[in-house]
Amino acid sequence: MPLQWEQFNLTCPFSFYLDLVFRSSLIIDEPLLYLPAFIQRGVEPRKHCLIILDQSKNKIIQEMEFPPKEVILQEIDDHLPPKDCNFIRRDCFGKSHGSILYACYELGQIKIWQILLITDNKGECKREWSVTHRLKLETMVENYKECLKYAFKGRISFIAFHPMNPQVIFLACSEKKYLYDVNSSRFELI
Repeated sequence: MPLQWEQFNLTCPFSFYLDLVFRSSLIIDEPLLYLPAFIQRGVEPRKHCLIILDQSKNKIIQEMEFPPKEVILQEIDDHLPPKDCNFIRRDCFGKSHGSILYACYELGQIKIWQILLITDNKGECKREWSVTHRLKLETMVENYKECLKYAFKGRISFIAFHPMNPQVIFLACSEKKYLYDVNSSRFELI
């Protein structure tokens, strides 16, 4: 049977705008949809969140904030990279082997989070981010020093998580592509 488009209608109690900066602007993990978005409620500033929709119930089951930025310039004066450093946070949102993952690069460190399903003492389930890895880029790239140079200039970006191995992430430094295996600490040009 050929695949067919399905229409999904949802009434939402607030305005939201999809965050199309991510390479994956929607993740489907049946029956759930994960949508990175900016939520607007009244006059409040837009909040960067992950909206989780349950298609089977046709409702939003949770909205959760992305892990917070840790870059506060006043606190890091001693650790600043060169003056031409770009403090734009580099992010990746994806799915690998059934896990919903998020990674970012800040101040020479790669951080990877995973969504875990937590049951509270009332028996209610809630999703939370859990840090799975904090990696110093300098130790990762000892054989590829040019990658470190580009990273300090803000020219590092995540391409994707490996679809079948959540321990492997694909990165780009300048115009070169690399893979990094968290378990083996293998960083290689591809």
